[in-house]
Amino acid sequence: MEPSDRELDFYPTNGKVWKDFLFSCCSDNMGDQYSDWMLFIRLMSMLIKKSDSVWRAIKSRIFSKFPAKRFREMPIHSLICIFSLFIASLHDTDMEDTSNKVISLATAAFDPFDKERHDILIRAIQCTKYILDENRYDSSQAVATLMTLMGKLDDKKDVLLYAECCMCIGEKVSEIGSLVRFLPSMNDMDLEKLFVMTAHCRIENNVLWNAAIRHLKSPNFDVAINYIVEQLAIKFERSQSALQNIRQVVQNLLAEKSYKLEVCLSFLREFLRKTNDIIYPVELIVPLWLVVSFEKPNTDELNDISGSICKNLQISFRKNGLYFAAFSTDSSSAILSICWLFETISKNARNSKKWVHENIMNWSELLASPLHCILMNAEDTTVMHCCRIMSYLYLYVAQQIYKPPSECNFNRSPFVRFCKLILQNVLLEREFPAVFIREVLPNYMAGMLSLPVHSAPYLLRVVSDILEKHLDDDVLKEIFTNMLKQKPQLTTALYASSKVGTNLFNFVSQIK
Repeated sequence: MEPSDRELDFYPTNGKVWKDFLFSCCSDNMGDQYSDWMLFIRLMSMLIKKSDSVWRAIKSRIFSKFPAKRFREMPIHSLICIFSLFIASLHDTDMEDTSNKVISLATAAFDPFDKERHDILIRAIQCTKYILDENRYDSSQAVATLMTLMGKLDDKKDVLLYAECCMCIGEKVSEIGSLVRFLPSMNDMDLEKLFVMTAHCRIENNVLWNAAIRHLKSPNFDVAINYIVEQLAIKFERSQSALQNIRQVVQNLLAEKSYKLEVCLSFLREFLRKTNDIIYPVELIVPLWLVVSFEKPNTDELNDISGSICKNLQISFRKNGLYFAAFSTDSSSAILSICWLFETISKNARNSKKWVHENIMNWSELLASPLHCILMNAEDTTVMHCCRIMSYLYLYVAQQIYKPPSECNFNRSPFVRFCKLILQNVLLEREFPAVFIREVLPNYMAGMLSLPVHSAPYLLRVVSDILEKHLDDDVLKEIFTNMLKQKPQLTTALYASSKVGTNLFNFVSQIK
């Protein structure tokens, strides 16, 4: 009872293809196109359906004819024929017992070093699993066996077969320990299928999670975003473990080598949609919102996003005991929302020092890299928009961001990086309309002058350069005069450091 190797003109490229082929063979529409062996399989299938007693009598004899050694020695096409017969015998009559026999035979014959043969045996188990599922039988034994055999595959030669098995077992992929070996070698298409398949899985899998984070850099980043957002929503239901996960996502999106507006906006859009009815730590995504705001001046979508974030910020402020002024989240623009946020932070800097310090420093550290990327490549309108937003950060929270040289790596600190990016590289180097400069520069100067400029040489130099460049503007000159009258120590320091005959020297001489 062993077919010749010429008996079957079919090769199962996966378990589902095998199942469909056998269904076609055993249907009434088969016709004459198949071999004698396929006709025999069809007759067996009909016999099993018609006569339960006859099937029970011959079942044990059929399965006992083929020990593992025989499977390892017979030609590949003979192996396909025999397992096609076994699988075709899976009908309602004793389906569970018969499927266990098929799985046991395939497992016993499995040899990880015989690739061509183990491809067939694994696909026989896949096929069995699909048939059990279609008939609403328990397929857990087939899944468990596949998971075990998958761990024995070669992570270089068997990557496609491994991915095929992942598609077969579904969400159980999240429980496979061997995934860490195979994932780096999977192609993007198979990886994206895994993300779609496991997005709603409630079993955490760090291997898949980290792969999704890396996949944010790929062209088809939306698939990874959907997986990440769905997993975050599940994590928020459980515990604070989601805090670290969302930090990881935001840090990755805003990293200098990773930053792309369309990816950040897509994530923000999907995240807010999914978490609409969930309480989450909104302060963790504030940097993402701010960066998107740099490049998306007051669009309707950004205003909607800003409204949603401010609504959740109010919940967070209330929870953490922060005072905040009433603010309508329905009609306000993104720029007004950002002003409200920074002003609220400023008003709570003393009473909620720990919360303010932790969050403002986290935001600042994450903003510097994407801001640099944007300013390097943006058109003037976008640059001006960035400068406008950052002016409110200086105006309200400069004191919270600034750290003296004794407390940090000064040149790499967020505040100094902002000064270099905005004040020195943009406002001092480039020319902008006077109306724009009059709008933003006083905010920057107010923030700078709230710091100990007179005792910090770098800050003193930046302030001196700003004054020297813009003192020809009478409107700004009057504003600066009023500011410096309140800062006698700074005025003295500016006088001492300025050169005779310069605009700055003449200006501070009059104030003194």
